[in-house]
Amino acid sequence: MIPVRLYIALFLAVGGICFVLALAAGQPSGMLLGLFFLGWGAVVWYLRFGRRGTPSHASRAVTGESGYRSNPHRKLPIASERLATPPAERNPALDELKQLPQTAITAGLGAAVPGLATELYVEAKKRNVEMGISDASFAECIFDLELVGAFERAMIFAGDKNLASLFVDAVVFKATGKSPSAPSHEGIINGETVEHRGIAKYALAKKHLTTSFPDPGAWLFITEYMQARGDVMNPAYFMAGADSVLPIRRTGEWITEKALTGKSPTKEEMDALPKAIDAIGKAELLKAKVQMPQESERSK
Repeated sequence: MIPVRLYIALFLAVGGICFVLALAAGQPSGMLLGLFFLGWGAVVWYLRFGRRGTPSHASRAVTGESGYRSNPHRKLPIASERLATPPAERNPALDELKQLPQTAITAGLGAAVPGLATELYVEAKKRNVEMGISDASFAECIFDLELVGAFERAMIFAGDKNLASLFVDAVVFKATGKSPSAPSHEGIINGETVEHRGIAKYALAKKHLTTSFPDPGAWLFITEYMQARGDVMNPAYFMAGADSVLPIRRTGEWITEKALTGKSPTKEEMDALPKAIDAIGKAELLKAKVQMPQESERSK
């Protein structure tokens, strides 16, 4: 089969030759025929190739006081593309990252995505078992919290929120095959965040959650954990979830740092982790009251 491009090239060549010869011979009819072929070739080219311009970029910026922000120039695939294209073949955020001017930073971020996605997800599944969750899908909630730490280290490495967000979104898709998503305001208040992947929900928690707990992001994860355990009023589950927040974040930070710079956490950093957990103050945690965020919001 002759390629479409060749057909178009033939139209344009014939049109050009006819026009030049007719012009030299002073034959208006030949010139019109040449213009017809040229015009037809141009129209076919435009209809076949000229309308492939970049579609308008949908803004997914979700910015809270925490500083987490998705790239406002992100080109998102439509739903049919996400369903029809296997994750192994298409990663929109990683594709966009690779299309940026390749510097040491952008190249480093892109190269780190595959290995980091695998390592963070493996750690999340291990932690899921350690936390006593029978539902394996809760590992993705743990993975989301790891990404909060990953984002912080990527920010230091890249010095740019949009690049760090693009990087984290690429890791989300590589690990889970799911596009990052953000819950609604009502979803945040009602504790309906388990199905959403990525870090946007943590930025929204800091912006929209009003609780007596000092860290809304930690509160969000504790809520997800207690839901997974099947008892949102159990103080023991509350404390177990609270004690897990900082180690999970640190896991994300340290693994990401190793992936981007090759540096492992120092002994001092690792030794400081238990003290940091204790410094949160269990008495203060208990003062927060074991209740779902929506109950705290509605009690006002």
